[in-house]
Amino acid sequence: MDAARTARDLDAWFAANARDLPWRRDHDPYHVLLAEFILQQTRMETGVRYFHELLRRFPTLRDLAGANERDVLAAWSGLGYYRRARNLHATARRIVRELGGRIPSDVDALEELPGIGPYTAGAIASIAFDRPATSLDGNQIRVLSRVLGLGRPSNKQGGRQVRAFAERLVATASPRRVNQALMDLGSTICLPDRPRCRACPLAASCRSAGRAWPPRRKEGPAPGERWTAELWARGGRVWLTPPRGKGLLGDLWLPPMRPARASDPSDGIRHVFSHKRWHVATLRRHGTPTGKGRWVSMEALRGLPHSALTRRLMAWALGGAPAGHAVWVTPRRATVRRAGTGTATGSRSARSKTRLR
Repeated sequence: MDAARTARDLDAWFAANARDLPWRRDHDPYHVLLAEFILQQTRMETGVRYFHELLRRFPTLRDLAGANERDVLAAWSGLGYYRRARNLHATARRIVRELGGRIPSDVDALEELPGIGPYTAGAIASIAFDRPATSLDGNQIRVLSRVLGLGRPSNKQGGRQVRAFAERLVATASPRRVNQALMDLGSTICLPDRPRCRACPLAASCRSAGRAWPPRRKEGPAPGERWTAELWARGGRVWLTPPRGKGLLGDLWLPPMRPARASDPSDGIRHVFSHKRWHVATLRRHGTPTGKGRWVSMEALRGLPHSALTRRLMAWALGGAPAGHAVWVTPRRATVRRAGTGTATGSRSARSKTRLR
C-alpha cells in the first residue's frame, strides 16, 4: 500500500471536509488537552457543548490547576466517568507545578501524566504540536484495517500492520492533518456496518471497498442493580447528601440512597449507565432528615457536582416527571411514561436510555 498516496488523499479530503471543531481553530495545546479528556467516552456533539462550558469556567491551564476539585466536578456534571475530571485536574496541577505550565509535546512525557494513555498522548502531540505520533482509536483502526484489507483487527499481527502503516502516514505528511482526517473519515464515512464507500477518498486504493463487515454479535443487556432513593422535598428544594468518596457516584451530590429492600415500593425510575442499569425505587419521606446534607433547589444544583440521576430524582421529588422517559417498575411489567405526555407503553423500544458519558 502506497502510504504517500494515501496521505495525500487524506490531506486533500480533509482540507475540503474537515469538521469545524473549536479546538481545531487554533490548535492551542490546552484546548486540545481539554478536548481529548472530554471526548474519552463522550459523543462529539455533547463534547463540544461541555468544551465551551469548561473553557468558560477555566479559560487557561493555570485557572484549571488553581480551581477547587469540587468546582471542576460540578462543571463536569452530566458527562459521567468522573475519574476523567479528577485526572484532568491532576494533570493541570502537575503541569503547572512541575513543568512550568507548559504542556509537553513528547508522547512519552505526556503518558507520564494522570489519565493520559497512548491514544490521548498521540492525539495531543500530533494535533497540538504536529509531532509524528499515531493516535489510533476504534474509528481510525477500522479505516486502516479496511484500507489494508485486514478485516476486523482481532489479532496482534493485524494490529501491528495497522500501527506500522499509521506510522508511515504520519511520517509522510502533516501528522495533525492525517490523524484528524482519519478521525473524521471513521466518524462520517467509513462507518462500522454501512460504509459510504462512494464518498470515501481512499476508495480507489482500499482493499475492502464496497464491502461491509458482518455485524458484531450483540452484547447482552447491562447488569441491573436495584436501589431506593429516599426523597424529602420542602419549599421547592430537595434534601441531598454530600459526596461520599466511594462507589459509582461517590463524588456527587445525591438524595439519600441505599440498596432496595423487598418491602420498598415498586414505583421508580430506570437509569442506564454505559455498563449497568439501575432500577431506583422512590420513597417519599416526611419530617426532618438526619445526617449530613442540605436543602438544594434545581438552580443551586448547578453549582454542585451531580449526575443526571440527581436531576431526575429531584424532578420526581418536586412533583414533576423526570427528564426524558420515566419508567415505573412494577412486579408484572415495566410501564413507560413519556414525560409531559401522560401516555404510557410497555414496549422495550420506548424505554429510556439515559447515559452518563
